Amino acid sequence: MQKLWHFSNIFIVQNNMTHDTDNMTQKSSRDISVVTGIFIQNEKGEIWFGRMPKWSDMLAISGGHLEYGETLEEGAARELKEETRLDADTLEFVGHFEMIDSPQYYKKKHFLAFNYRYRVTGRPEIEYNDEFSEALWLTKEEALAREDLNELTRVSLVALDAPVAQEMNIDYKDQWLRAQADYVNLQKETAAKRSEWATMSEWQILEEFIPVYDNFRKAFAVTIEGGDKQWESWKKGIEYIMKQFGDILKQHGIEEMETVGKSFDPTMHESVSEESSEDYDDGVIIREVDAGYKKGEKILKVARVVVNKK
Repeated sequence: MQKLWHFSNIFIVQNNMTHDTDNMTQKSSRDISVVTGIFIQNEKGEIWFGRMPKWSDMLAISGGHLEYGETLEEGAARELKEETRLDADTLEFVGHFEMIDSPQYYKKKHFLAFNYRYRVTGRPEIEYNDEFSEALWLTKEEALAREDLNELTRVSLVALDAPVAQEMNIDYKDQWLRAQADYVNLQKETAAKRSEWATMSEWQILEEFIPVYDNFRKAFAVTIEGGDKQWESWKKGIEYIMKQFGDILKQHGIEEMETVGKSFDPTMHESVSEESSEDYDDGVIIREVDAGYKKGEKILKVARVVVNKK
């Protein structure tokens, strides 16, 4: 399985496969190091620098090599903690670059460097480790004016706060915010669709179920002549089944619409004929032929009615 991070068209791939190192020959020409650098900067623009023996006793910022399995930000936070004992709660990505075989480094190296900024207040007490021999605070201008600033740090410092670096950082943040917003919207849309599919499925079943219930109502409404016990038993059975159907409809929030005495509404009613009656106003329903049903505001079955016409 691979872990992949992308920064400004540079890809870092870490492969979790196991390698037989006994059969692998390490070549200096392939010795590429991914490193992070951290600008510790206060509100006055002063930056913390330490003098590093392995960089020809020149000034450098905190930072170091990325370890296997780390993200860039994790590596930067770890290096900051190891070298200065500072806990980075927030790191700001400020840019990247590469450098090959700097004469100031104690051995040949091809560096891919990714830089961050850690903002502090004032000049906090920094307990640096033995990678540094001394430390001092300098502004960007003061540091660039010195001859004892190492090449890697100088290139990083020149790019710090440059418009391109700022735009790149803003672009990364915007992309992350857009991706986060898209993900939240996708979650909401998926939840809404799931609810809609469930409701549509329920409506489809109910729409098929209602006509059956309607037919039971009609059958039960038929007057059976005679007192035959068989017919009475049949009638009770039908009555029980119809009650079961009615209970199921109620459980699902299905209501039978009132029609007689109501004004005709083509969204809720279907006119099968017109009759004249002095008991109702024009356009009012005077008789129901087939019942109509609704669930909330959703019409599941329109009522078939007779409308008064004067």
